[in-house]
Amino acid sequence: MRSDDFSPSGVDLSMPPGLPPTRSALIALAALQLTACGGADGPLSPSDEVEVLVAQARWAQQRPVHYRYESTVGCFCPPEFTQAIVAEVRNGVVVATRYANGQPTPFPSARLPIDSLFAQILKPGDHVERVEATFDARYGYPRQFRYFPKPTIADGEYSVTITRFEPLP
Repeated sequence: MRSDDFSPSGVDLSMPPGLPPTRSALIALAALQLTACGGADGPLSPSDEVEVLVAQARWAQQRPVHYRYESTVGCFCPPEFTQAIVAEVRNGVVVATRYANGQPTPFPSARLPIDSLFAQILKPGDHVERVEATFDARYGYPRQFRYFPKPTIADGEYSVTITRFEPLP
């Protein structure tokens, strides 16, 4: 860690290149607020929460107006929910979904816009003990996230994996 990236908590506050200074300052402030209180009590550690906020800021800056992504959901759910689904999003709204094999989905809300996935990562619910997430280096969208339920919750595992992402004209 460079000396100009020092934070009292040891969390690396360096920002990805290209973020506007104001956005970088807001992310750093959020990180300091998290670490100044001795950490978060939720399913994300303070450093993981900072990583999510940095990725979310990158997504907000790089997000195309129109895009398509393919994803799978891992859960103890019926197969129609866990099959690979392609979602098309325009202006932050899902405008179409279909199974990866081309068949229509029986439910139009089969997938969420990527903006909403960040909310699922940051606020997963009381049944979740821990969240793990990885993010795309270029766009910042979540490539995968997993919920690990509290020990008292049976079959509460849940994951979302984005296997393909494509900006559209």
